[in-house]
Amino acid sequence: MITLLRVMMQSLIEPTNAVGEAIIFSNQFPHNQDSRREGAETEKRNLEKVFVTTLKFEYLNGTSLNGDISRKLWDHNESDNPIKCQADNPSCIKCLIRFKANANTKYFLLAICSHGHTQDGDLLISLADDDQNEPSTKRKRVATCSQPCDDRMKLGDVIEFLKECEPLKTKTVIMIIETCRATSFIAANEDRGVPVLVAAGPCTNSTAEDDNDAQATVTNVRPDLPAAEQWTRRSQETDRWAVPVDLPKNYIILFGTTSFRVSYRHKTEGSWLEHALLQEMNQYVVKQCKTLNFLQFLTRVAFNVAQRQVPQLTSSSTANATLIPSPSHDEITEYPATDRTQPLTISLSNVVPDNIARPCSKCSIQITHSLTEPIVFNL
Repeated sequence: MITLLRVMMQSLIEPTNAVGEAIIFSNQFPHNQDSRREGAETEKRNLEKVFVTTLKFEYLNGTSLNGDISRKLWDHNESDNPIKCQADNPSCIKCLIRFKANANTKYFLLAICSHGHTQDGDLLISLADDDQNEPSTKRKRVATCSQPCDDRMKLGDVIEFLKECEPLKTKTVIMIIETCRATSFIAANEDRGVPVLVAAGPCTNSTAEDDNDAQATVTNVRPDLPAAEQWTRRSQETDRWAVPVDLPKNYIILFGTTSFRVSYRHKTEGSWLEHALLQEMNQYVVKQCKTLNFLQFLTRVAFNVAQRQVPQLTSSSTANATLIPSPSHDEITEYPATDRTQPLTISLSNVVPDNIARPCSKCSIQITHSLTEPIVFNL
């Protein structure tokens, strides 16, 4: 009852120009060499530029609870001797949402970037050690995508918490989950690609005449497997429902990869999804668009990620390779990492799901939602 009254008073006395509130955290695991997520800071900055700088979300954990999030930093009740959070200075993410989310705004964003592992029908998201400052020999092992441990939280539990959180009950909730979703050893869960049809010519705004004139060739992205075997393997795979609970009304979840697959992260650019989000947002900024339909925007993001693949080794002794660039018809130059005029030359080891990445592997993002109305932002 007290929480409900606080939310009602907040809606009356705290009008805001923000479209909503955002919680963004990207676990880097800097003290554990086996689990370290290089590029995590970059992917967090990419999300900040998209949702805080451009879309004008209020960044609830911009100055506190902004590093790696452990179990007790997610929920203070997980501490050995829990101390109740104060409304004016919450010490855990859950209470930050409870006390600081404004019922007077329309949207809420929760973005989580970490390791992940699918088990028993739920996605387990890795959390940081509570004892990060201890010597490495005394610290507990941190979960990786292929080696889970006890410091995890279930995606289903996260959704249930958000659903029951009073300030969020009238909001549209946007969730970004950037983790691997494999079920066993990474290599067994990589998408090794299929034969694809590559058409010359513009990628969008094509006419029937353009399509007839375009010359297409079939490219086998796994030359070590016959095309027939690739198609057979793909047809034997089963797509399954990816969210362990029924989504409440007006929720949308954006996953960095599909069910039972790995997600890829560049050591300097960050994970592919977050990098694509920034690239595509910059298109809207450069073109001076007035509004942004979020689902249409995510369609462009999905296409962006679909163009990428883990590079193949070349004959060069430096083992450099080229990452497939994003479509060149929408070139931008404002942000150095988003310049699509030249292919991105990188070291093979720079594209990793937990330090393993087979050449030609790909991933696709997944969008799951229960929206009853479009999400449209003013720019």
